[in-house]
Order: sequence, then structure tokens, then C-alpha cells
Amino acid sequence: MMTISNLANEALRWFGTFTDSVTSLSLKGEPSPQHRGLPLRGGGFLRNRKYDSARRGMDAQLALMKIKKSVKPLIVIVESIRTRPKKPAREYPRGDVDNYSKGPLDSLNKIAWQDDVQIVGLFATKRYAKPGEEPGVNIHWFEVEASS
Repeated sequence: MMTISNLANEALRWFGTFTDSVTSLSLKGEPSPQHRGLPLRGGGFLRNRKYDSARRGMDAQLALMKIKKSVKPLIVIVESIRTRPKKPAREYPRGDVDNYSKGPLDSLNKIAWQDDVQIVGLFATKRYAKPGEEPGVNIHWFEVEASS
């Protein structure tokens, strides 16, 4: 049986050693998953307005922050926190968890790292906000030293 400790040790062996520095930030606003665009008859794709709005909100917040750009391989953790509906159909938000991470990662591209090809590991979660908690996205990333 694989334990979390074994998994972390295996990740260290696979990726090399973690650097000491973890960068964390929180972006406020209702996260939205990126959906595959629906093709239109005349060409092009129908865009997701909620996703586009969430993305503009993230970009505006990031423009006000000073973030050191990384050039090394990265492991990223993305936590998406949605507002709980009055009568949720399930205990977790709709939408694929990987689609929730695409907006924040795309917004941080060229700001926090040179290119998202540097991301060698990703852990993404989605959940409803706890009482009194604002919706948003918490993002943490750290560099890894390549193993030899």
C-alpha cells in the first residue's frame, strides 16, 4: 500500500530535491473551469463567459503583484474554492478539477515562470468555501532541482 509519506519520497526521487522557497498567493473571485469551446458554424469557437471573466479578474490582480519569475522546473499546487450553492446537488463543485487549474496556470505564465512547460508536477483540488470564507484560488509553487 502506498502511503502519503512513500509518495512524497518517490516524488523526491523522481524530481530531485525541493528548494527551500515556496511561493504562495491567493486570488479572490469565483473560479470557473475552462471548458472546451463549442465550434460555431461560421468557424471559431463559442467562448465561456464565466471563465473569461474569472481569467480577467485573475490577470488584474496579478498585474498589481510583484512576483519573482522562476526559470527552474516547478511543482504547483492549485486550490480552487467555489461558493456553495443554497441547495448543492453534490458535496463538490461541478467541473473537472484539471479545468479549474488551467486559468490560474495560464494567468501566471510569463509572470511567475517563463513557460508552463516548466511545470513538472501539479496537484489540483476543488471544493466549496467554508462558512465565512471567500471564493478564490490559492496557488503554491516551488522549484525542484533535477536529479542526476
